[in-house]
Amino acid sequence: MHNKLYYVITEFAPTTFEAGSSYVHVKVEEDSGLCNDVIVYSKYIKPAHLHTNNQKVAHVVFGFDSRHRANAAIEGGMFIEGKHVNVRKMLTELRRCLKCQNFGHYVPECQATHDTCTHCGKQH
Repeated sequence: MHNKLYYVITEFAPTTFEAGSSYVHVKVEEDSGLCNDVIVYSKYIKPAHLHTNNQKVAHVVFGFDSRHRANAAIEGGMFIEGKHVNVRKMLTELRRCLKCQNFGHYVPECQATHDTCTHCGKQH
């Protein structure tokens, strides 16, 4: 069983950052003045293999082991590959049914009898 993670987004992190590496997590924690072993997860929002050849920065999602430590990173920012980056809370998207286009449930729980178009809102 995994503990709950608290996700944040770092904006404009250098693309030289190796997301997912525990060694790199330790380096970021040290450079940013965070406690040891607080970063549990990291991943580029856009996969690294889809970055353009001349792309120098990208957004990275980090998962922290506690809310207090995630808030500390939000307040002070983080240092990634020697660059100070802004950190903000990652907002979760609302659940949306892809059958009826209403919020609050997914297709398996949907009571609608027909599919609804995402563009015009009609049944076709």
